[in-house]
This record gives sequence, C-alpha cells and structure tokens, in this order.
Amino acid sequence: MIALASTLIALPLLVLGSPLAPRASSQFIQSNRNGQCLQVQGTPGDGTPVGTVGCGSGTSLWDISHGNGLVRLTGTTFCLDAGTDPHNNVPSKIWTCYPGLTQQQWYYTDDNRIAITGGNQCLDQGPTGPQTYQCTTGNTNQIWYTFGGPTTTTTTSTTATTSSTSASSSPTTQGVQLHPNYNNGLCLTVALANAYDGQAVNIANCFAPSSPYYGFQKWILNRGSGAVQLAGTNFCLDAGVNPHDGVPAKIWTCYPGLFQQTWYYTDDNRIAITGGDSCLDVTLGSQPAPGTPYGSIENVQTWSCTTGDTQQIWTV
Repeated sequence: MIALASTLIALPLLVLGSPLAPRASSQFIQSNRNGQCLQVQGTPGDGTPVGTVGCGSGTSLWDISHGNGLVRLTGTTFCLDAGTDPHNNVPSKIWTCYPGLTQQQWYYTDDNRIAITGGNQCLDQGPTGPQTYQCTTGNTNQIWYTFGGPTTTTTTSTTATTSSTSASSSPTTQGVQLHPNYNNGLCLTVALANAYDGQAVNIANCFAPSSPYYGFQKWILNRGSGAVQLAGTNFCLDAGVNPHDGVPAKIWTCYPGLFQQTWYYTDDNRIAITGGDSCLDVTLGSQPAPGTPYGSIENVQTWSCTTGDTQQIWTV
C-alpha cells in the first residue's frame, strides 16, 4: 500500500514519545480473510505466538483504537509485537509492553489496516497465520475489523435434547414480524424453531401470537443503522464476514458494531448492510422445503441492492 506507507513514514517521530490516546478496551480483532479473531496461543508471555480462531467466548480481547498506539492484550502488560526487524513473513507474537517501542507502535487506519507507525509493514493474515507483510494496496489479507466482546447473559441449564433451546435463546413476544414485499401472510423466520450460531433464516408462514413458534419471527429493529436482533435473545441477523451476492441469511451471537451485523433499515423498506452494497433479499426461484416443527416457503440471502427489486422490500 504505497499511499498508506508514505503516510505512515511521514508521521513525525515525536508521535512515538507523546502520550498515547485512550484505547478502546476488550475488542475482538477479526481477520477479513477467514473471519477468525486474533488469539494468543498459550499462556501470555514474552514471545508467545498469536494465531487466529473463531470469535467467541474465550477468544483473546485487545485494547485498540483507530490511530496510533499500542495493541495491548486486555488486562495484561503484553502487547502485539512485530520484532526488532519488521519485515515480510515474520510471525506475530506478544511481548511485554514498552510504550514508544517501534515494533509495538501500530497505526490502525481508517480503512482497517494495522500498520507499524513510521514503517511499511502491516499485520497480514498469511497462509500459516498472522504475520507482518509489506502494506499493499488491494491486499484484503491486511484488513482487520474490531468489535466489542460478547455480552454476558444469564442462562438456565439446558436438557440434552437438540430441539430445546436455553433461556437466553428462547424468543419472547417483543419485536415485530417482518414481511417480504407487503405479504402479511409470510414472515422472516429462524429455521426449525431452534436458535444457535449459524442457524438459517428464511421465509415461513406467519404464526399467530398464541403459537409456541411466534417468537422465532419477532425481530427488534429501527429505521436507520443498527442490529436486527431476534427478540428476547442474544442472536442477530448476520450477513457473514464477506457479504456478497448469494450468501444465505443466518443468525449469530450479537456483537455490537460488527460490520456484518450492522444493517440500515431504509425509508423505502430495504434492509441493507450499513456502509456496504448488499441488501437482505428473498432468493428468486427458491422452493418450499419441509422441516420439523415447520418448514420454509422461500430462502433468504444477501444480494446487491437494486432499485425496483421487490425481493428486497421488508415491511412490518
């Protein structure tokens, strides 16, 4: 990334000796390449390697904000460290934090790259894990998203039957039903009355308030930007780490500020990824599928937002 590198090189060296800006604490750092999050691989200590794992409970959290500063492992004195000679293919690690140390001074850019301040190396999701590599325009392996850690919820014990859900994932009667293109007989629905990470979202016949499955069609959303949350749960509508045409809709644990969970409900009744070009879309030509305790009528996906496309209209 020539422009980025030149920008970083031009930063005054005095920045390294100035007080550090406050860091946003307890953040996941998620790779654009594989959707996984930075994870310290072992007991934190000098030289402990950093890899990536699925984002969730137990995943490492970091103190990081846009701009210049340390990338600190939350609650510790260890920081992301590029080594004494940052260059291509150096595996990522942590080391005791030393404010102002060049190999620990990172600049988190507005286009979501984490680069050595005053250098030309970026944090890069390589084929074997996180590493430093020359900042390169268009290299999506060098894009990293940050978002807050998971919300702690109180749950009751669950039974061994797979059809049961915990108290934290059993929908309540809050929220609204979402109808495709003004069809009040059809609703956006969590599949098979079972809410969990990755569960499909599709179109089913709307249930009456007295139905035990009514809650799996109740969504909390507002006009403008925000999450589309399954009422009474900690699950949100999720477009996947790389929203594009044909990605099936699903739910996932809510993470405030996560790109793929931040939707914009427009005044003309479209639900679009905020800052993106994908809309929630009923899959054209999809067919009914049986299921227990209920099946689906049509599938739902993300698709390029298109003027006049009635597959992308959602009403309450």
